[in-house]
Amino acid sequence: MLILVSMVPIWTTVSASDFDNVFRFLQTPESAYASGLGGNVVSLPETDVNAFMINPAYLNERQHRHIGISYLNYISDVNTGVASGVYHIPDYGTFALGIKYMDYGDFTRTDASGDETGQFRAYDFASTLGWSYPISESLRSGVSFHSMVSSLDTYTSTALALSAGLHYTIDDQTHAGMSINHVGRQISVFYEDREPLPLDIRAGITRELTHLPLRLSLSMHSLNQWDQRLHHDEEAPGFTSNLFRHLTFGGEFIFTENVQLRIGYDHRQHEELKADNRIDLAGIRVGLGVHVNRFRFDVSHNSYSDVGGLTQLAVQMRL
Repeated sequence: MLILVSMVPIWTTVSASDFDNVFRFLQTPESAYASGLGGNVVSLPETDVNAFMINPAYLNERQHRHIGISYLNYISDVNTGVASGVYHIPDYGTFALGIKYMDYGDFTRTDASGDETGQFRAYDFASTLGWSYPISESLRSGVSFHSMVSSLDTYTSTALALSAGLHYTIDDQTHAGMSINHVGRQISVFYEDREPLPLDIRAGITRELTHLPLRLSLSMHSLNQWDQRLHHDEEAPGFTSNLFRHLTFGGEFIFTENVQLRIGYDHRQHEELKADNRIDLAGIRVGLGVHVNRFRFDVSHNSYSDVGGLTQLAVQMRL
């Protein structure tokens, strides 16, 4: 059962090396906006407030008094949600508080003979405190502190971690970003062994085209782990295959200030989920953003091939 809880969240999108990590629910998407562009994009000029959990340098004074919530019904009725709020204090920076949970539902407890002895629940929970401050007019920095707990019946594990990021505005049309996510350790363990957290170093660039209402993003993830071997690989992937498994691609069509259509592609997810001998949409993501007065609505859909698809809904409001 311990294996079930730690593997359910992203069993379809992990490399072989990921199975040595705990608290992998941290890698599920917090932002429906970024998810529609391929995943955890760190270089967008603007995004929803939940994205500060992807790159804390996203926080800025324009998000003052904004709150956001996001919901994703995961595989097998596993539910995950995110909520956050932002407050800007002049001369001190922009602060945010966020929470993220994943509820695995009810399980049947049995003894060694297979006889039922009751029910129990399993869940993961993380709270995040973020802060961002401008280094210059074009460069912002950010840090966030994470406190996490994972519970499985009578077993509990806790952990603490830090994330840090930068966001650089090259010009009005070009933005770059990078982040180091989840540097930390378990404080208490499930049983005996202490496991590493899912450290992830990300970088990316976003460019808005001059003569088309289109914004393109190229992102790199897992830069701290070059080998992206998947569970079905019979041998280590070559250089080109490994490289593309680090990449995600995204495009955002900006029809108006109030309506945007997004499409993204995660190559590692495609390689992991594709069915043989046919064209497969695994790894393709689409999203839609709509602004109405004080509200912003974002939805993304992530194709999981024969498994189905995951739809994430988010709403943001200015108080």
